[in-house]
Amino acid sequence: MGEQLKIVCWATGFKFENGAYEVHSRDGRFQGFCSVASLKEKGLVRRIDHTKKAEAFLNTDEGRAWFRKNRTV
Repeated sequence: MGEQLKIVCWATGFKFENGAYEVHSRDGRFQGFCSVASLKEKGLVRRIDHTKKAEAFLNTDEGRAWFRKNRTV
């Protein structure tokens, strides 16, 4: 199992059209931003302030690989 990730905050009007999540490791290190719209397309987010399913996904092997490929630093 890889490093645990946590969505610590979200914002709209960033580089992403529908907002972004700021992701940190569980020990507080910044890991990058990910697009809320991309996670909506995967069916993991309905509203920007609902992060439970998205965070659970980011803590799977598939989710960590997706995040590494799609994050913005």
